[in-house]
Amino acid sequence: MNIIFNRLQTRKKLKNNVNALEQLVTHEYEKMYRIALSYTHHRDDALDLIQTSFNKALLSLQKNSDIQNIQGWYYRILINTCKDAWRKKQHEPTSIDISV
Repeated sequence: MNIIFNRLQTRKKLKNNVNALEQLVTHEYEKMYRIALSYTHHRDDALDLIQTSFNKALLSLQKNSDIQNIQGWYYRILINTCKDAWRKKQHEPTSIDISV
């Protein structure tokens, strides 16, 4: 009986956290966009990073639904996702046009 109760509590926490995450993205989308844009300097790349970080957050919530500060937790995921993309871009070779 205790196992069933624990599972129900976990599902309820997950649902509450997903709702909180959706509200956060809805209300603070512009701030998230500015953060992502500051790393990428490209509109489409910034939007991709927001989507990627949201997907990472949803997957993480399924593993750990005991998040105390959704806002701080999500922004950390967003910033780390932006940093990872920036590092990846730094290692890409750049093309140089050598015309005579």
